[in-house]
Amino acid sequence: MEDNYRTLIAGFLAGVLGWLEPIAGDVFTLIYIFVLNFFFGYLADRIANGNDFNLKKAWRCLTEAALFFLLVASIYGIGKMKQQPDAAIQCVSTVAYIVIYFYSTNILRNLMQVLKPHTPAFRAVDFLYYILSFEIIRKIPLLGEYLNSKKEEEK
Repeated sequence: MEDNYRTLIAGFLAGVLGWLEPIAGDVFTLIYIFVLNFFFGYLADRIANGNDFNLKKAWRCLTEAALFFLLVASIYGIGKMKQQPDAAIQCVSTVAYIVIYFYSTNILRNLMQVLKPHTPAFRAVDFLYYILSFEIIRKIPLLGEYLNSKKEEEK
């Protein structure tokens, strides 16, 4: 009986993965960025703050990742049902780039907490963070407007 459940689950997962194959690159990229975010977030919390593993933070990281995977799969699924798979793939790619941008800045910020200040590694990461945080905003005006509006809301 247990083998039947395993077979059913394996068949279901294979079907879902086959259906999502056109966006596999984006899905694997998101997995990679979420693993890096988890790893460097843990390191920063451990080294900079002296905290042990926090299950609540880990659960939040996994929940956020699951929500983005659900969002991406839903976008692709809806686009495919509307007979517009190419547009859906483009939309999924856009969402993936947005996630990569925001999580990369978070990863770099966490990495700066791990590295010793004024070392070459710290300065390299600090420069990358500067580029992502400030210079890219000049190239993407809508991003700058969005970040400025969020700063105003926080006041």
